[in-house]
Amino acid sequence: MTKKLYSSRDAAPAVLHGVRDAESSDAYPIIVDEYGGLSSSAGLSHKQQRVEYNANGQSEYVGEAAKGISESAASWLLHKLEYNVTGQFVKRTIAYDSWDNYLTADYS
Repeated sequence: MTKKLYSSRDAAPAVLHGVRDAESSDAYPIIVDEYGGLSSSAGLSHKQQRVEYNANGQSEYVGEAAKGISESAASWLLHKLEYNVTGQFVKRTIAYDSWDNYLTADYS
């Protein structure tokens, strides 16, 4: 089961549930599956992604940046995924920071 959080390609610049492509005005959808996994249906050919998993094997932190951006550069879109006690995905918050700081970034 997948849940599409954002899919409009002509939305306003303040996108809460999608990722805006820095090289164009297009936005592409972020898909969160029932386990909190993230994927994108387009635009990843020039992106890099990092994932940190929790003890249950669920993706807990996901970072996205343009290819070639170092993990220490504060140019990453970070996602923090939260799960309820039964392991279902319940919340995603974001931060803009470096991948090196994914644990201490200010998520909202």
